[in-house]
Amino acid sequence: MNIKATCIKTVANTGLQVELMGTGAAAPSPKLIALRADMDGLRMEESNVFLPYKSRNPGRAHMCGHDGHMAGLVAAAALISGRRHLLPSNRGVRLLFQPAEEGPGGALPMMKEGCLEGVAEVYGVHNWPSVPLGTIHVRPGPVMARVSTWAILVKGRGSHASQPQQALDAISCGAAIVAGVNGIVSRSLSCHARAVVSVTQFHAGDAVNVLPDTAKLEGTIRDFDEETYSIIKQRMRQIATGVAMSFGCEVDVDISELFPVVSNWEEQARAVGRACGKAGLGLVVEPGEPTTVAEDFSYFMQEKHGGVPGCFVFVGTAEEKYRGLGAVAGAGGGGGAGWDRSNCMCHGSSFDFNDNAIPIIAGVFVKTVEDRLGCALFQDGEVDWKSSIGGRR
Repeated sequence: MNIKATCIKTVANTGLQVELMGTGAAAPSPKLIALRADMDGLRMEESNVFLPYKSRNPGRAHMCGHDGHMAGLVAAAALISGRRHLLPSNRGVRLLFQPAEEGPGGALPMMKEGCLEGVAEVYGVHNWPSVPLGTIHVRPGPVMARVSTWAILVKGRGSHASQPQQALDAISCGAAIVAGVNGIVSRSLSCHARAVVSVTQFHAGDAVNVLPDTAKLEGTIRDFDEETYSIIKQRMRQIATGVAMSFGCEVDVDISELFPVVSNWEEQARAVGRACGKAGLGLVVEPGEPTTVAEDFSYFMQEKHGGVPGCFVFVGTAEEKYRGLGAVAGAGGGGGAGWDRSNCMCHGSSFDFNDNAIPIIAGVFVKTVEDRLGCALFQDGEVDWKSSIGGRR
């Protein structure tokens, strides 16, 4: 790609910031936009035993498609780099390869190291296995939820299991708190509110004949606005404290916001829609509900955190069969070209990123660059974004 070493910067320990500036005639005004791909995997086992590229690292696997996001951004970078003479010399693209999206979050550390300095707009994508391949879902406004984590420590008094009357039963208290917390959305919020409160962990005790002193509950909150979030936090504390009092126990409640709402800017979302239309992709500007999944790309677009206008896009990857770039050479025991794809959702143990989406992701990025930087790097129809990167007519 002929990118000078001076244009590549390491950020947030394992992330990369890469500059691609044009070499063509200068435009009336300078402009720099950023394109972001996350890089990290997940702490989980992969069950795709028939895939020759199955993770070789126990308890570690790319089960959310971030490897595919990287490949799409690299493909876009190669295409843009090869046409820099058509890009104004005072305009360019900053590639952001971000670590730690799955936690604890890599966007803020990158921003603190200046990855958005001089950047006017930022764009990102995520694969979505429930949406048909070649279909792009984009809309202005909230598209992904705020995520918060919570923990409740129940402090009681233990005893021998044969003498529960001597105890302040932390387990029974915790169970009652679980029931109360699970009723927050249905009983404390309007039917029009969008939120999910989940209890995901309950830890207590070490022996079958001992009632423990403590129990610990943990989980997550997903929501889209401050009023809803405030009510959930208030009710969670009220329920935990009230239930604990009825059991003679005490509680410590901790609620921490992890990532804010991903909310697309109006102008930038419309721009991506135009770009996808020019790329010949199946565009869906969704009027429906946003997803309660969360993403730290939200920080890149939040002004209070130093963010800039931008848009986050969902790229469909669902296909019935393995084929094309997504075919699996050398697979056995249930895989290979022509075999059924699972189209397992992200974070599922059978997830397998569809490589046929790589040129589509590249197309979303390249056509967005053309729209926002006022240049024509490729003529309409010159690249078949639904085929291979080399599939030029």
